[in-house]
Amino acid sequence: KAGVRHVVCCKHDAVLRDDAALKFTYIFYLALAEGYTLHAAFQKGKGAVSTRFDEEEVKKFVLLPEDGVDHDVPIFSNTDVLEWKDEIKVRDFIPPSPCHIEGREKEEWELLDLILKNQLVNFFGDIESERSRVAKAACQFINER
Repeated sequence: KAGVRHVVCCKHDAVLRDDAALKFTYIFYLALAEGYTLHAAFQKGKGAVSTRFDEEEVKKFVLLPEDGVDHDVPIFSNTDVLEWKDEIKVRDFIPPSPCHIEGREKEEWELLDLILKNQLVNFFGDIESERSRVAKAACQFINER
């Protein structure tokens, strides 16, 4: 009735675990960004939850309406183009480059290569400060060019 064609939600009569919700949303939105249909992304999200939690937790995630709407539609596609109305000064948003990233040059170049070849890059690792330093260095490198 409100004009919303697709609703991803959880059952209101059940307590949803935070870690299950995080697992679902991470995989769901990643799949959407990769061009999967809404239904396929939803199934991937539920599949991710099922690898760590029981079926009761998986059943808490719901795609509505269940009847009468085709959810096999991509939300994002390769043809989606963002147009900026105003010029954005990237330099204002990039933190200063670290002085020296000893031993992380290879990771920085691999990250730069991924950024230049892909629309979306998921960058992760064991030590948050090291990830941040490599990401800052890559951003600074791009900004300087």
